[in-house]
Amino acid sequence: MNTPDDLILGVAVNSIDIVRHLIETEGVNVDAYSGRGHTALCVACAYGHTEIVNFLLKQRADVNKPLQNTKTSPLQIAASNGLAEIVTLLRDSGADLRARDKGGLSALDYSGISPQPSSSDEPGQIERLDEGDERLVTMRRQCLRALS
Repeated sequence: MNTPDDLILGVAVNSIDIVRHLIETEGVNVDAYSGRGHTALCVACAYGHTEIVNFLLKQRADVNKPLQNTKTSPLQIAASNGLAEIVTLLRDSGADLRARDKGGLSALDYSGISPQPSSSDEPGQIERLDEGDERLVTMRRQCLRALS
């Protein structure tokens, strides 16, 4: 018998064939929590597996179902990794942009940048956050645009 843990493993190793088989043939629930409180969509977002995210969304995965313990949503996970393409997919699939995790953080908080600098922020804040890594700065900016 296949379990949600098997589905999570298929997602983690980025095997669309295993994921498709487990859901379509074996009937594993796309939204079931694993033994560790993860959903397949949350794990796909964490690893940046865009093809699997697309497939899970087409299988009607709950776009807002968070990790069981921290209540971190798939959108927050993707935002924390600067994955603008996945953020856009989730947003376009109805993800709650205002959802907050157990600690009160939103996807914007997870993105690492605030859309409105506070009075104590100085120019160049985004660049400093990522210590000059141009690629990461670009990813975070794209993510912010997708969340706006």
